[in-house]
Amino acid sequence: MWLHKAVITGDVVTLNGCSSDTSNHIYYIVVGIGEPNQEGTIAVYPNPSDGLFTLVISTSALQTFNLTVINNLGLTIYASNDIKVNGTVMKTVDLRSAPDGVYSIMLQNNETHVVKKIIINK
Repeated sequence: MWLHKAVITGDVVTLNGCSSDTSNHIYYIVVGIGEPNQEGTIAVYPNPSDGLFTLVISTSALQTFNLTVINNLGLTIYASNDIKVNGTVMKTVDLRSAPDGVYSIMLQNNETHVVKKIIINK
């Protein structure tokens, strides 16, 4: 898994010999699937939908994933473990019983952690 962390800070104000903390702290982390050279794709469609989504996972070698769908309160509303992928796998995720809103689909294993946003709009 490749990971890049950075901190961007703003100005320091000095008054009467006292310095302030830096302003406008912005933290971000960028993650990807495997090393940049490793082949693998994850797609979710249609997005937005009425709650019935298709998840397409492609890998160049055998990998096992855990799938979790999280609502905006951080609660798990759907989970599926041990999804084995060697090539391309299509999985239907049925969230039609969930209310309209924005959800996060997390797909992870020991090497990969990917988050995709989906929208349910009935």
